[in-house]
Amino acid sequence: MILAGAARVDITPRTPCRLAGYGARDHAHESVHDPLALRALWLRDGKGADLVLITADILWFSAAPAERGKAQLEAELGLRPERVMLFGTHTHSAPDDGNPEWLHVLVVQAVAAAALARTRLRPGVIKVGHGNCAIGVNRRERTADGKIVLGRNPAGPCDRELTVLCVDDADGYGIARVANFACHGVVLGQTSYVVSGDWPGAAARSIERRLAESPFLFLQGGSGNVNPRIGPQHDYKPVEELAKEFEEAFFRAEESAEELEEDEPAVRGALLPVELPRKPGSEHGSAKTVLLQAMRAGSVHLAGYPGEVFSETTLAVRHTIPGTPLLLCSYVNGGDEGYVPVREAYPEGGYEVDVSPYADAAEAILREAFLKILGRLEE
Repeated sequence: MILAGAARVDITPRTPCRLAGYGARDHAHESVHDPLALRALWLRDGKGADLVLITADILWFSAAPAERGKAQLEAELGLRPERVMLFGTHTHSAPDDGNPEWLHVLVVQAVAAAALARTRLRPGVIKVGHGNCAIGVNRRERTADGKIVLGRNPAGPCDRELTVLCVDDADGYGIARVANFACHGVVLGQTSYVVSGDWPGAAARSIERRLAESPFLFLQGGSGNVNPRIGPQHDYKPVEELAKEFEEAFFRAEESAEELEEDEPAVRGALLPVELPRKPGSEHGSAKTVLLQAMRAGSVHLAGYPGEVFSETTLAVRHTIPGTPLLLCSYVNGGDEGYVPVREAYPEGGYEVDVSPYADAAEAILREAFLKILGRLEE
């Protein structure tokens, strides 16, 4: 038996904030176009073990709020760090870390949402559905002179798979919905100074309206080299257009969802430190230690990296263990660890390779580490 409860709270800033995601912005936000939300899903198995997923309409939980949030969740709700996953939807139109007041609200609301979700625990079932969506495109475009720029590369690798979890109570009413899909939240560009959840936020609100307000948790996938096919640009209308397209893809996938037939589904969590080699000559040493996290709820597996993963990585890991309901995520418990480009990208260069702290061997190590931590959930 699985018990499940979910909650949604507001995290819209009330005071001036710089917006995260684009370095060229030079002043605080000018207005709020649409509210930002934080959503929590609490799962408990028949032996009393707990897991909590928390996703917020933000770029990511950077190191400081992630650490404070996990510490408070453990102190106030008894949740050990491996039992909580913090996700950012990766909108580039939410506050950065420069406003301490807003960061305090973010952490407090994360604890509040988790606590509220716990009060709503009731027997539930998990169904898994699969589909695909075409709003994303590989963004590593090769120009006429051979350079790789942030643009459109329709022939490039792009993980378009959409995995949906439907969490319903015993009477069939929705407790929550979860979706794992890869596409940057950058329909709005750097000339926009409005607070917005971008396309993931717009899709979540619309999906929740159709679900009688059951919380919808969006888990960003291997989007390190995937942008929406429109943007970055200034107008909001394309946000709504792509959000609507994703929404329809989500409900098609939901129609395919099948209940997992398990007698006693258990929940588990694991953490795994991984050393990724740095670029030669790095002043910070030859390797960087990053922390992967994975969870299991029955046969459903989740794993995430606190940075930006390429689509090739998520596709490869998923194809290595076919038949397992698997959600692979970027921006888990942070995003500060940076891009991990595939080896093939290094000779080409481009933005992701330029800003990555890692050597070209790092992605293969990360890929194996994903498989290793997922294997630990079977022990």
